[in-house]
Amino acid sequence: MMKTFAAAVAGALFLSVVARGQVTVEVALDQESYLPHERCLAEIRITNFSGRTLKFSAAADWFDLTVESYDGYFVERLAPVPPAEPLEIPNAARGIRRVDLAPAFDLSKPGRYFAIASVRVPEINQDVTSSRDAFNIMSGVKLWEQAFGVPGGDPGKPPAVRRYALLQTNDRKRLALYARVTNEQESRVLRVFPLGRLLSFSKPEAQVDRLGKLHALFQTGAKQYTYCVVDCDGSLMVRRMYQISDTHPGLRLAEGGKIKVVGGFRLKSSYDIPPPSDDDEPKPDSAAPAESTQPKPIAPASIEPAKPK
Repeated sequence: MMKTFAAAVAGALFLSVVARGQVTVEVALDQESYLPHERCLAEIRITNFSGRTLKFSAAADWFDLTVESYDGYFVERLAPVPPAEPLEIPNAARGIRRVDLAPAFDLSKPGRYFAIASVRVPEINQDVTSSRDAFNIMSGVKLWEQAFGVPGGDPGKPPAVRRYALLQTNDRKRLALYARVTNEQESRVLRVFPLGRLLSFSKPEAQVDRLGKLHALFQTGAKQYTYCVVDCDGSLMVRRMYQISDTHPGLRLAEGGKIKVVGGFRLKSSYDIPPPSDDDEPKPDSAAPAESTQPKPIAPASIEPAKPK
């Protein structure tokens, strides 16, 4: 009787291990390194070789994420991980759930971190945990900053004050220039995002126009410059390329308080925002941006064929 019971327990444990191996969970970050408060998108990949369809409800209790620091401490959670949408993963398929870690965890301190996902699989009554996926939070060197009053608002009241900053950081072994928009005290970050690569000897030019928009011009190649216009909400309104000719591109204050690029010549490309047209002059002072590059909504969960290892 004792041997039979022991055999039954061993068999149950074996089936549990097999079932756990038939459903695997991975975490993959979209970059290796981020600035504090930059969007940090993680893909949670659930691969199903269990022989049955896995069904996950819209409730939030089947999925969780944790982030650990390099020294083994759990990172403070700032907000719950958003509830998961319903997801069905057929056999021999992989389901993908995407989550932005930045709003949910305190990733304000530079260092090395690890993201870990845990998924409860009702069909096999198991919690399946991923291995740790590493990523870095980098510090940025502030090259320039300017506080400014946001135009508009209620008459008779002081305008809201925000602060632009240009940050330089080493992104994947190359320099990159970032824009950051905060409140005046820098205690609340509205948005941090990359403007483009940056040459080590480049000295970016930056000015704020009468409408509170940031104009930045910086060198991205031996003869190439990038020009960007950012509004006070962190939308990238204009992005254009210029090349050195007899003169170098530069920012100048034009008639009516507008800021424009003078010198060099314009290079039109698919990289432009808004798309290039016959009119070479950017119009950043228009009432509304031609295109917003605020982070796009996170794509819903998706299904793709599984790739057995």
